[in-house]
Amino acid sequence: MTERQLDLACLAGLPSATPHRLARLLRGRQPDEAWALVRSRRVPSGVAPTKVIEAWSEAAARVDRDLYQRVIDDRRITVTCLHDADHPDRLRSD
Repeated sequence: MTERQLDLACLAGLPSATPHRLARLLRGRQPDEAWALVRSRRVPSGVAPTKVIEAWSEAAARVDRDLYQRVIDDRRITVTCLHDADHPDRLRSD
């Protein structure tokens, strides 16, 4: 798994991280930049309600990235984003 995929998995695992909120967070940013914004409590206010942004920052501080990586690798999970070439077509409209 790449660092990009790990960042995406961690972002998707945040509480109340809906596809629309993640799309707003990732708009114009790479996953590592978005993850850094969450961790530093600097997510722009238009991305999600303040309560959600605060919950994201609190949850991100507790994320065990090594555990995420092990679980994803052990279970052979593929992590993709809507704009990735290998993102399943049947999920593009989700």
